[in-house]
Amino acid sequence: MVFQNNVLSGATGSSTPVYGIDQSIRFNSADSAYMYRTPSSASNRKTFTISFWFKTTVSGSFQTLIGAYDNSSATDSTYFGIWQGSTGNMGMGTWNTNQISTTRKIRDPSAWFHCVYAIDTTDTLSTDRVKLYINGQRETDITYNAPSLNHDFGWNLNQVHSIGRINYLTGSGPYYTNGYLTEIYHIDGQALDCNSFGEFNSSGIWIPKDASGLTFGTNGFYIDGRDASDLGDDESGQGNDYTVSGLAAHDQVFDTPTNNFPTLNPLHWGIRNAANSVPLSEGNLKFTGSNSVGVYGTYYTTIEVPSSGGWYFEMRVTSIGSVDKDDMYLYVAGINFFGDGSVTGSGSYGSAWSAGDILGVAVNATGIWLSINGTYQNSGNPVTGSNSAGTPSTTSREIITGDGSATTNSSLSGILNFGQDSTFAGATSAGGNSDASGVGNFKYSVPSGFKALCTKNMGA
Repeated sequence: MVFQNNVLSGATGSSTPVYGIDQSIRFNSADSAYMYRTPSSASNRKTFTISFWFKTTVSGSFQTLIGAYDNSSATDSTYFGIWQGSTGNMGMGTWNTNQISTTRKIRDPSAWFHCVYAIDTTDTLSTDRVKLYINGQRETDITYNAPSLNHDFGWNLNQVHSIGRINYLTGSGPYYTNGYLTEIYHIDGQALDCNSFGEFNSSGIWIPKDASGLTFGTNGFYIDGRDASDLGDDESGQGNDYTVSGLAAHDQVFDTPTNNFPTLNPLHWGIRNAANSVPLSEGNLKFTGSNSVGVYGTYYTTIEVPSSGGWYFEMRVTSIGSVDKDDMYLYVAGINFFGDGSVTGSGSYGSAWSAGDILGVAVNATGIWLSINGTYQNSGNPVTGSNSAGTPSTTSREIITGDGSATTNSSLSGILNFGQDSTFAGATSAGGNSDASGVGNFKYSVPSGFKALCTKNMGA
């Protein structure tokens, strides 16, 4: 299990009300997903702040999170980008120069990270003209090239500004984002530090705080994706809305810095052909196999099933080829469910899976139950505890899924929902079912006594 110091952000350890974030925006590069705006006029190009929370998917390729460029003449005064490198480092650069680049790698797919870029080229101290803060600390182990005094960046110029990519020259880019973004702030005319947007709680964990009292400036904005029908809506009051492209209502998800949900972990895998493995997409919730022999892989989730309590999640079978025990499977706390309807030990536990089926898994300390399209198999009932598929392991608490066959010529694909997206990336209509605490969004009803697997419910 992979955790970073702010994964479990959501509890302060006191009775002080916590600033909660309800949603984030999922960017999937395969959808060419981004949002854009062209300011009607230029504003302060020397002094500004950009702040955001980011959950990476570790794509292994260069990606631009925020940028500005008009796809014409690229110079250090027209091209501006905030990026994550292929190794996971974070940085900001212009056309010819990386102004700042971290040595530290941001590649924990289980964690939310907070980044603040404070820019002020009017500062006579060259080392303070570009500052980068990550999780409440200024980055000092960096490669740094100070911009010249009073340098004008391409940001706040009246050209295309993008979130999720950068406008690009023909033949290069556009370096789409893979991951989740929320609480995206632009403060025009001020270089603010991280304390304007977050704080350390009593446990020493960096958490968001309400920054709505800030002065945004002419081209400033605040985007958090709270309106699913208008994900680029500017909530600052400045009216600097962004237009979306390749994004839909289902890209509003409930995985946030204050309520973190599991995803599949590209850094933690079981059976895998490392040279030709099953890729992940849709915020690391979807795995997609191939009809080619030798393309296979299985992945662990970023959060395991706790040893106490009752927990519920879902998986939609997107496609399934020749069903074999070694093909698509779902492993939960010591029990293997296979696509042919069998379980660990070759025993039958219900129907074979078909494309479009939605599997529901309920697990507690005494049993594990599987439903298909809302019907629990083998006449099981997680509420009464009857007819479970087996007793969960007390030591092996992992959730694992994927394509486990190295030889079978099958096309296998599935997508998980731990409560962050009951549409399964737009494949079906939202279910609208939460647990008893009002947490999560599931296609089917959550059995009484079971909860969504997320940090809010784990009391972390």
